[in-house]
This record gives sequence, C-alpha cells and structure tokens, in this order.
Amino acid sequence: MRYAETGFNLEIDLTRGNMERIETDPRDTELYIGGLGTNAKILWDRVPNEGEPFCPDNILIFGTGL
Repeated sequence: MRYAETGFNLEIDLTRGNMERIETDPRDTELYIGGLGTNAKILWDRVPNEGEPFCPDNILIFGTGL
C-alpha cells in the first residue's frame, strides 16, 4: 500500500519543453528506503558511468523524501 507517495514521477525535458507522467514501481520505495533512495536509484539507472559532470545527458532531480 502506498502511503505518502502518488505512484508517479513527473519528468520534464527543459530542452524540448516536454512533460511526461511516469508510473513508479511500488517495490522501489520499499527496496531503496523512500524518496531519497529512489532518487539515487533513478540517477544510478539513467546517468551513464562514463559521463562528464556538466554533460547535457545528465539529469537533475528535484525530489523529496517520504
């Protein structure tokens, strides 16, 4: 059961001006301990290891914990 989360992330592409509502996996909140852990998992999954710090392919997350 989801208590303090909506079950969705809002992804905004500032380059294209595109917004997309993405459904989240409820197990991620349990496995990665709330909002801070799931934000770290999103970064781990989506930013390449060989990326540079100021690369345009990096993502910026504004998130909160539960």
